[in-house]
Amino acid sequence: MKECVNGIKWEFEVEGGNAMITSVPRSIAGDVDIPETLGGVKVACVTYGAFDNCSKLRSVTIPDGLLSTVNGFEELATSGISSEAFRGCSSLCAIHVSKRNPAYKSVNGLLLTKGGEKVVAVPPGLMVATLPPGVTKIGQSAFAGCRKLKKVTMPNGVLEIEWNAFDGCCELEGVTIPDTVMVIRQDAFRGCRKFKSVTLPVSLKEIEPGVFSCCDGLREILVASRNPRFKSIDGMLLEKNAKIRDCMGERRKGDTLRAVPGGLTSVTVPDGVTHIDMCAFGGCSRVKNVVIPQSVTCIDWEAFRGCSALESMIIPDSVTEIGDGAFTECTKMKNLTIPASVTKVGRCAFRKCKIESVTFLPGVKSIYASMFARCQLKSVTIPDSVTSIGTCAFKGCTGLESVTIPRKVKKIGDRAFNQCSDLKKVTMPVSLKGKGIGRDVFPTGVKIDYVN
Repeated sequence: MKECVNGIKWEFEVEGGNAMITSVPRSIAGDVDIPETLGGVKVACVTYGAFDNCSKLRSVTIPDGLLSTVNGFEELATSGISSEAFRGCSSLCAIHVSKRNPAYKSVNGLLLTKGGEKVVAVPPGLMVATLPPGVTKIGQSAFAGCRKLKKVTMPNGVLEIEWNAFDGCCELEGVTIPDTVMVIRQDAFRGCRKFKSVTLPVSLKEIEPGVFSCCDGLREILVASRNPRFKSIDGMLLEKNAKIRDCMGERRKGDTLRAVPGGLTSVTVPDGVTHIDMCAFGGCSRVKNVVIPQSVTCIDWEAFRGCSALESMIIPDSVTEIGDGAFTECTKMKNLTIPASVTKVGRCAFRKCKIESVTFLPGVKSIYASMFARCQLKSVTIPDSVTSIGTCAFKGCTGLESVTIPRKVKKIGDRAFNQCSDLKKVTMPVSLKGKGIGRDVFPTGVKIDYVN
């Protein structure tokens, strides 16, 4: 639905007797008041991206009746204002609120909940932001996309920094995290590319995966010396004696590598680390080589995802588990050896890598689903110990010309070698003839030689 108010054509939907603003013209400029009603009903929601890329918008005023969401995920709500409603509004420097609004208030041009305890949204045009006393929570995506922001001041009393809170603040050179912060959620500082150093406070009790992913200027993550749970070694963040569930759901003890600074080019994982956590190297686009010690037994989900400069990796024979997407998009890895110790591999572990050659050491029993999908394999050595090849395991490996399936293989999953356009010859045991082979395993025209 559309309605023109004050010369602006507002697009909206009506749900539950209230109007939700979904879009406005990108050409709007200057100072804009959000209407109290549209279509004859109260405006109760401004959705995610409603003012997307309105680059000439200077300020916006929220009316009396626009209420806050109750579920904490503003972009999914049918009431309230999304934290990313003004995404890409590069000139927006102030969000004003009617004094009679029961849910929100404005301080220093920032949108806060009425009690002032939570920062909901920040104008993307700000270069400096000062949070007022009384703030205890920086809301989900509150500063996300504030590409001009250079400095932010947080008061003592902040307890939690939510998901994606500072995501994409590419000019933010650093941040002082108050000594009161207890929780930092996933991707909170993702893409803060000018960070060089960050210090986590003694109060911190929980930090989720990917907090500093794609921070490719970050050289060190430090931890206050009296923090009982976390520590820093060589600028890397570790959790001490972490009793957490790994990629396969098992509880694991020992030090866990939680985050690696994205500015490093070479990394030696500290001795004693048993678990490389989810997204620990996420977006470390500069790291070229990594040394993993014999103490490591688990490489978790997406641990090295997006390490586009990673050239060499020796997986030690202490590793037993590799999680989903652990090395996805490591586009410079050419050769790989999988040790016999590996007993579990998640889906898409090496998907979209440019691996040309892979060797499985004798003892490996399974090649898992989508393990090498869309790689550039030219050769693969499958040992006699392998008994199964998973669904889509080598799908789309266009350079693979021939494959020998070992005698002990009892099952080949659907589309295991599908879309391997250069595959011309497959040698496999006669025991698989007519059974144990899934659908569309090989591309059309492949010659299959059966051997006893």
